[in-house]
Parts: sequence; C-alpha cells; structure tokens
Amino acid sequence: MNRPGFNSLKVHLMIVALCMMLTVVFFACKHEDEGNIGETGVTLNKSTLSLTVGSTETLTATVLPTNATVTTVSWKSSDEKVATVSSGTVTAKVAGTATVTATTNNGNRIAYCTVTVTKSTTTIHSRQE
Repeated sequence: MNRPGFNSLKVHLMIVALCMMLTVVFFACKHEDEGNIGETGVTLNKSTLSLTVGSTETLTATVLPTNATVTTVSWKSSDEKVATVSSGTVTAKVAGTATVTATTNNGNRIAYCTVTVTKSTTTIHSRQE
C-alpha cells in the first residue's frame, strides 16, 4: 500500500523522535556535570627531596581548589631504579636523581619534586685498648 506523503511523514516522525532522544541525553549528561568543581592546579609540600639509599619519605599533594570534586592524584617516578613512589611515599633505591610527579585526575595539572638519592655512609668506630 503506497499512499502519497506517507513515507515522508514517517521520515519526519523518526527525525523528531531522534531529536527528542538526543535532547534528553544531552540534558541528562549536562545535569550530571553540574556541581562538579574541576581541578585548577596541584602543589606538593616539597619541590626537592634528599634521601639516602633505603630511606623513605612521604610527599603530600594538594589539589586546587581545595573543594574540587576529585582531589586524588596519580604518582610517577621518572626513574624507578633510583626512587619509587606509591601513594606519595618515595623510596630511595640507588644513588642518583629522579623526578616524582603528581598528576591530577583530569591529567591537566602536574606538580614535580626532584629527588636526590645518595649512598648512606657508615662510620666504623674501633676501640683501642
């Protein structure tokens, strides 16, 4: 059964339905983002760190603004042979220099700390009688 204009009407109705669905999805996604406060920066409590082999120290990252929706960071060492980092705790492995980075969740903000690792010195005292 082929009625003039019927196919054209079906196409228009499908287009209207598609537009309505896209509008609902758009506003639903926009509503989810409302209230989210994005990261504008990140700082570390130290920009340099000196450690001896085998020692550890914890860096603290502060995401800005302090009321950002997501305040977590990911940690990375430029040279894991020299120093590793996990949840901000830096562990000195061998003598050398590495850069520890803290990156915001959105990946747009990075803070750096230069870590210098030196060999530990052992002093031997002898007792003479």
